[in-house]
Amino acid sequence: DHSEKHLDLIPRDPLLAKVPLLVTDFTHRSTFDANFKELFLLPGAPIMGCPLYDAIYGLESPRAEGSGVASCAISLLAELGVRSITLVGQDLSLSGTGYASAQQTSIRDDEHEDITCLGIDGSRLPTKSDYLFFKTELEMIAKTHADNVSMINCTEVGALLEDWQHMALDRAHPAIFDGPEKDFSPGIAHLTELADAVNPVEISSVTRAIDLEVRQLEEVKAIADALVMELDRLLAEESNDVSVLEALEQNLLQAMSTEGSLISFYTMPAKLLADTSLESVESLTENFMVSLDYYGSISAGAHRLIDCFDQATGSLPR
Repeated sequence: DHSEKHLDLIPRDPLLAKVPLLVTDFTHRSTFDANFKELFLLPGAPIMGCPLYDAIYGLESPRAEGSGVASCAISLLAELGVRSITLVGQDLSLSGTGYASAQQTSIRDDEHEDITCLGIDGSRLPTKSDYLFFKTELEMIAKTHADNVSMINCTEVGALLEDWQHMALDRAHPAIFDGPEKDFSPGIAHLTELADAVNPVEISSVTRAIDLEVRQLEEVKAIADALVMELDRLLAEESNDVSVLEALEQNLLQAMSTEGSLISFYTMPAKLLADTSLESVESLTENFMVSLDYYGSISAGAHRLIDCFDQATGSLPR
């Protein structure tokens, strides 16, 4: 959170009042508080299909793939019909100084020692759970648009991105050519048509959608709390009878598998961390400990989202 760390990534400048900004609707709250001229909101693809999105955007809204700046920009450019997209320095891995580079040997730090990814050179590189999330998003975008757009990763050292071409940034790069420039006007015109076709949001529809979202979150939180209690019991009794645990896990999976599930999206970093940690566990007790952290994160995430919806409901016009 750049605001809590006082990084001030958004400048306090009166010139912002002249800048229109295109953002995903789950961007950091400080973006909405800043004095931009206008904000154009793009719905995030991972949450498309949830009741709240259907109420706000309708069923035919454009998609912004990804939760990071790079993934959203790449998705938007692909939709506009660019010929190729090139990544430079998108290493998505760590070294002793925080990032991988050709001149440095990648090493683990204490905080992330159990999280690794496959590197471009075939080695295992230390990384972070949110980096794995971004990596998954970039791979999904490439898979979606690979038939029409050349997806090229010119990062020299870093995470291997499936469905991206990995090559050096030199004169052999297909984007370096003397051919005609790409005309973006058809794609821009299409986005303009979509924006003009948006109908006003009905507050009653949003209220009903929030009720549905809260109901799902309450169900997810109840199951996650039950899983935490069951794992506490198994650890305290040193038991290996996982029949109740497995039944609860199946219930939670079903509750979180609805289309555009907000809680699934919100807790994706915790899931990636848990999945990576489970690959290296050596005992059932360690498995229980990793699962305990994960289900605790789901419960806390559901609680946080319920609070957010309660605040949002109170702020809606009557």
